[in-house]
Formats: sequence, structure tokens, C-alpha cells
Amino acid sequence: MGELNHDTLPLWEGWQRRELRFAHCGACGTWFHLPRRICPQCWSEEISFDEVRGTGRVISWSLPRQSPDQPVVITALVAMDDAGDVPFLARMVACEPAEMRFEMPVVVDWRDDGGVTYPQFRPSGATVAAPAGGAS
Repeated sequence: MGELNHDTLPLWEGWQRRELRFAHCGACGTWFHLPRRICPQCWSEEISFDEVRGTGRVISWSLPRQSPDQPVVITALVAMDDAGDVPFLARMVACEPAEMRFEMPVVVDWRDDGGVTYPQFRPSGATVAAPAGGAS
């Protein structure tokens, strides 16, 4: 999400409650991410941070280079279904690189790491096994 500041704090706080929120303009209805104090479409300051269901579809993905002894981490760009298709970049889980597809339906999942919760996505219908140690 970038730096934690007065614009991003409502999203971060939502994540800690396992709520996926996006900035939404009350004047023109535009959804956007990363959040800012004014709407990038109409310049209104009527910005709220609304919770969404967390469903979407993959519109792009990458496999960062890493050493062979490290697990593969897929980063996906997800168009959010009930947030105006706003794109959101997050980690993909419960999916092998060869299974990735454009327009693949996905759903938000949550990753706890060192007492902090982050959104990640998995294919719709897939489940994530909890790893040893309790983090996901």
C-alpha cells in the first residue's frame, strides 16, 4: 500500500479488521486506489472508504525472480467487482503459476504476518491451508 499516512490509515485499519476498503467519491461515484483527499475524476473532497465484498478478476500478474530454494510468489493485479473495477495489486495464494489465467475469478483472503494483517487473493473456490506457525 505504500507509506502509512492520514490518507491510507482508514484502509490499513480496515485490513486489521479483515475489511477490504477502497476510496469512493460521494459526488461522482468514482472508486480509486491509492487513496487521496480529493477525487481524481471530479476533484470533490467527498471521499469515503467503503468496504467491498473482495471479489474480482485477474487482469495481470507477475512472477518476481528469486532463488530456486525460495517459494514462488505470484503478484496479481485484480480488478475489483464491486469497486468500479479499480485495480488492486496483491499477492496470489493457493494457485500455481501455470494455473494463472486472465479474467480468473478471485476472492480476498487474509495474511497475518508478525501481528499485521494484509489482503491477498486466491482463486474463487480454492482454500488456503494454514502453514505451520499460524501465519497465512
